[in-house]
Amino acid sequence: MTKKKSLLNDQRFIAALVAIVLVVIYLIFSKEFRKYTSFLSMLDFSYYDILMAYGVTFPLITGGVDLSIGTGMVCYALVAGQMVRNNGLPVGAAIVLCLVLGLAIGILNGVLIGVMGLAPFIATLSTCMITRGIGSMCSATPWPTTSQA
Repeated sequence: MTKKKSLLNDQRFIAALVAIVLVVIYLIFSKEFRKYTSFLSMLDFSYYDILMAYGVTFPLITGGVDLSIGTGMVCYALVAGQMVRNNGLPVGAAIVLCLVLGLAIGILNGVLIGVMGLAPFIATLSTCMITRGIGSMCSATPWPTTSQA
């Protein structure tokens, strides 16, 4: 005999409910939040976060995790920026380069997890460190350490 699971015990439902309640509270108590320009500003400052969240949704749905998405995005942007600035690559081609680099790291993650059987945490942590290193080399900026504080 299976127990019926209450909707209030589901973390996804509670998270969505909290987000909706917060939006309603801000709509009621803040005139600035209700303005169209505020909505556009929020989209302007968070569209890349929305794109990353969309991309990381699929690994989360399957029970995995993708730790490389943030450092990957920075790495691809740094590589493309260097290609535009130093090599005269057109901006459109640099955007395509970013997409190709993201696809390549995504395929690498897929092979490490799906074919080689590595845990998603370990595989994406590895590619996170790889993209972090490539981005650091590309920008010629060392990553801060505790001794640099």
